[in-house]
Amino acid sequence: MSTRSTPWEQGTPCWFDLSTTDLAATTAFYASTFGWELMDTGAEFGHYTFCLVRGMPVAGIGPAMDGQPPAPLWTVYLAVDDADKAAEAIAGNGGTVVMPPMAISDQGRMAVAVDPTGATFGLWEAGKMFGAVLVNEPGGVVWNDHRSPDPAAAQAFYAAVVGHTYTPLAGEAGYVSIDGAGPGDTVGGIGGPATSLPADLPPHWMTYFAVASVDDTAATATAAGGRVVDPPADTPFGRMATLRDNAGTYFMIGSGMA
Repeated sequence: MSTRSTPWEQGTPCWFDLSTTDLAATTAFYASTFGWELMDTGAEFGHYTFCLVRGMPVAGIGPAMDGQPPAPLWTVYLAVDDADKAAEAIAGNGGTVVMPPMAISDQGRMAVAVDPTGATFGLWEAGKMFGAVLVNEPGGVVWNDHRSPDPAAAQAFYAAVVGHTYTPLAGEAGYVSIDGAGPGDTVGGIGGPATSLPADLPPHWMTYFAVASVDDTAATATAAGGRVVDPPADTPFGRMATLRDNAGTYFMIGSGMA
C-alpha cells in the first residue's frame, strides 16, 4: 500500500479528476467499477465529489461547465510549490494557461493549462489538501503518461516548467520514464501516440488505475455501461486494458504495475 500524508514533490502527478455532464451517472459508473466510496462536497463547491478507497481520497469527479461536452480524458494535476511561478513558466515555454491560478478555499491553489503539444493538464499547489492520499493499489492511480506525436517537445516543456528529468525505458523506443520518488524511482512517462487508441484522439495525459483483476474490472465496467477499447493483455509492465466510461471518457486499468 502507498499512502501520503505530506505534499507531493514538485512535478509529481498528485491529483486526478474528471468533468462530466451527468454527475450522478458518472459517479455511479466509477463506484461500480472500482468500488469507490463517494463524498459530495455540497452546493458550495458545485457538488464536486471525492472518490475514496477505505476513506482515503484517490480522485475527484465534478460537473462540467454549462455547454461543455463530457471530458474525453481524466485531467492529471502536477504538484507545484508555487502555482504562479509555474504558470509564468508555462507561458514562457510555449504553453497556454487556460485557467489562471486560483484558490480553492483553504485546500490549495489550482490552474489548468495546455502544453505545446496540445495536451491539457493541471497544476496543484497544496494547502490543506495535497492530492491523492492513496495510490498504487486497487482503486488508486498507478501510472500516468503523456502521449503525443512530439514527445521530445513534451519532455523539454515539462523539464522547464516543473523540473522533470528522464530515464529512457529499456525496450520502449522513444519512451522515457519521469524520474521521481515512486515505485522504480519514477512517477510517470512520456512517449509517442499509443497504438491502442484512436488516431484522432488529441495529445493527452492518460490515467491508469490499479485493479486486482484487469479481466474482472473490464467485465464490471462493461456491465455498468462502459466499453472495452483495448482488451486485457499481458505486457512487460503488467496486465492492462483500455476502457471508456459510460460517457465516453478514456482511461486505463492495470494489475501488477506498481
